[in-house]
Amino acid sequence: MSADPDGGVRRSLSKKIAGLFGLTLLTALAVQAVIWFVFERGTEVDRFLTRDLIASLSVPLVEELGSPPDSAAARQLANRLGVEIFIERPLYVWTSSAAVSGTDSSDLGEAFELEGYRLRVGLQELRMVVEFVRADWRVVLSFPTRAAELPSAVWDDLLAAVLVVLIFGASYLALRWLVSPLHALADGVRRIQEGALDLDMQSDRTDELGLLITSFNAMATTVRERITARDRLLRDVSHEIRSPLARIRVAAEMTKEVEVRRSIASDVEEIDTMVGELLETERLDSVHGGLNLTTVDLTSVLEECASNQAAFGPVHLVSDSIPLCVLGDRERLRALFQNLMSNARKFSEPTAPIRVTAQLLHEDEEIVVTVADEGVGIDAGHLPFITEPFYQADAARSPGRGGYGLGLSLVKRLAEAHQGRIEIESQVGAGTTVVVRLPACGASSPAE
Repeated sequence: MSADPDGGVRRSLSKKIAGLFGLTLLTALAVQAVIWFVFERGTEVDRFLTRDLIASLSVPLVEELGSPPDSAAARQLANRLGVEIFIERPLYVWTSSAAVSGTDSSDLGEAFELEGYRLRVGLQELRMVVEFVRADWRVVLSFPTRAAELPSAVWDDLLAAVLVVLIFGASYLALRWLVSPLHALADGVRRIQEGALDLDMQSDRTDELGLLITSFNAMATTVRERITARDRLLRDVSHEIRSPLARIRVAAEMTKEVEVRRSIASDVEEIDTMVGELLETERLDSVHGGLNLTTVDLTSVLEECASNQAAFGPVHLVSDSIPLCVLGDRERLRALFQNLMSNARKFSEPTAPIRVTAQLLHEDEEIVVTVADEGVGIDAGHLPFITEPFYQADAARSPGRGGYGLGLSLVKRLAEAHQGRIEIESQVGAGTTVVVRLPACGASSPAE
C-alpha cells in the first residue's frame, strides 16, 4: 500500500495482481480439499462402515453352503438370489459364472475375522465381492450392484476439472478488468495522434492505471493549451506585423536605389504572403470565417492555378472529361491548389514539369487531385511533420527557395475544412507527390 497525493491509501496494481493469483491458488486448493473430504474421505468412511454390515449379511449365505461348501447348495443359492459363487477346496474348484472364476482377492479390503471366518470385502468391476476363508477352503460371493456410466473417481476428476476451469476463468475476467484502462489508453493515444486534443478519459480507479489515466488527461490538456497559445501568438503577431509592413513598403518606394527597392519589396512580399497564410488559418478557426459554400467546378479551379504557374515553368494538367464538382469555397480551393503548385515549383528545376491529374472515383464518391513534381524530394523521416506550421525538411532548405513552412500546413487545413484529406509521398532526389481527396457533390457536405 502507498499513499496518494491526497493523503488517502490506494492499492498497488502489482499487489492486486499478486493477490488475485494467490486467491486463485487458495481457491483451487480449497476446492481440492472439499472434493477429497466429500468424495474420497466419504468413500473410505462408507467402506469402513458398510464392511461389517455386508460381511454379517453374507455369513448366513455361506452357512447355507455347508462346511465344506457344497456345489449343489451353491447352485440353488445362485439361482435364487442372482449371486455369483466361487468355491475352492483341495483338488476341487466350482463356480456359478466364469466372471468369478479365479477371483483375485489381493485388491479387496483388509482382511478381518468374523464368526470363525477370515474375510475380505471390496468392489471389483462394479460388483460387491466378499471372500470367506476357513481351514482349507475358500468361498467368494459376488453381488451385482447398480451399474454406473462412469466410476465415481472419474466423476470426481471431471468435477475438479470443471471447477478449476471456472476458477481460472473468473481469474482471467478479473485480470482483464484490472488492465482494462490500458485499452482505453491505447484508444486515447490513437485519438491524440488523429488530433483529438480535447480528449478527456474517465476512470474511477485509484491504482497505478487510474493514476496513469489522470496523468494522460493532464498531458493532453497541457498539449492542447500550448498549441492554443502558440496559435494565438501567431495570430496576434500576424495582425500586429501588418502595420510595420505597410510602413516598410512606403519607405521602399521612396528609396532611390532600384536594386535596394526591389530587394526590400521582395522581402516585404514574402513576409506579407506568410502573414496572409497565418490570417487565413485564423479565419478558418473563426466562427465568422466559415466556408462560403457553392457548387464549384474543380476543373476550372485547377486550370486557373495551372495557368498562373505556367509563367514559372511547365504544368501538365490531365482531368476527367466529366464535370468534377465539389461543394466548397472557390477562393479557398483556389488557394489550396495554388499553394500546392507553387510549392512544387519552388523545389523543382525551372524546366522540370509539374504534373496535375484530377479524376472522380465513383466507388468512393470522391474527387482525387494529384500534384507531382520531380524536385529535391523529402526524406521519409520528415513526412509525418511537414504539415505542421513552420516545419521545414532539411532537404528542402536550399538558398533562394524561401518559404516559412506554412504552405502545406494551410493546404491540410483547407482540405480538412472541405471534409477532405491530403496524402504525401516523397523520395529524396525523385520528387514529391501530394494527393488531395475531396468529397464529390452529394457525397458529403463540409461543415460551415
